[in-house]
Amino acid sequence: MPSTLQVLSLASPSAGYRRIRFAGAQLAPFCQHDNIHCRLVFPAPQRDGASSTRVYTVRAFDADAQWLEIDFLLHADAGPGACWAQQAQVGDCVEILKPGGRTARIADWMVLAGDDSALPALARIAERLPASTRGHVVCEIADPQDAIDIRLPPGMQWHWLYRAGAAAGTGEQLQRAVQALDWSAAKATEGASRFLWVGAEFATAQALRAWAVDSLGLGKQEQLIVAYWRRGMSENELRAPKADLEKT
Repeated sequence: MPSTLQVLSLASPSAGYRRIRFAGAQLAPFCQHDNIHCRLVFPAPQRDGASSTRVYTVRAFDADAQWLEIDFLLHADAGPGACWAQQAQVGDCVEILKPGGRTARIADWMVLAGDDSALPALARIAERLPASTRGHVVCEIADPQDAIDIRLPPGMQWHWLYRAGAAAGTGEQLQRAVQALDWSAAKATEGASRFLWVGAEFATAQALRAWAVDSLGLGKQEQLIVAYWRRGMSENELRAPKADLEKT
C-alpha cells in the first residue's frame, strides 16, 4: 500500500536539480542503506487524467525525524516527476511505494559512473564509502552549473564530464572515460576487492556491461550496471516487461 509524503522544504543544490524534503509517517522501509530507490506516484495534472509513477533515489533520510530527501533532475523535456517538482510548494503531497534498487557493494577499489540522471545515486553511494576506499567517480552532466558539492574519501577522485550543448545520451564520453581509467590500480594490493557501479542511458549501460565482463573480467559480484533511461522511450516503456518492449 502506498504511503503519503508531504513537502517539508525546498532547496536547489545546483542549477539543474531541485531538492525536496518530505515528511511521512511510515518511512522505515525507505530509511535503509541496502535499497536506495523508491517509486513516487504523482497526481494527474488534470482531474480526469491518470497518475504517473516514477523511480527516484532517496538522496538522504532521517528515520528518527521521519523525513527523506529526493533530488529531482530538471531537464528540458521534463516528465511528470520533474514538472511536479518544479511547481511543488511546502504542504503538497505525493504517494510513495515500496523501496527497491540495490546499491553498490563496498570494495577496496571502486569506480562509480553515471550521467545526470544518476547523480543523486552517485552522491549517496560515494558519501557512504569507508575512508579507506580508493577509486574514481565519473559523472556526465550538461554543464558546470549543474555540479554539486560531494564529500569523498581521500582516496577517491571525482571527474566531471560536460556535454557542452550535446543532447544527453548521444555521445560516448562517459563510456570512454570509464574505460580510460587505470584499472591496474585495483590490483595494486594483493587480495583487494573491486567493484563497478554504473547508472546511465541504455546504450552506454549495455556497452559498459559487455566491456566489464570481456575486458576486465568482472564477475557478477563485482559490478552493478543499470540502464536509468533510454533515448526515445518513456520510463514506463523502459520498465515494461520484455515482451511488451519487443512490440514497440
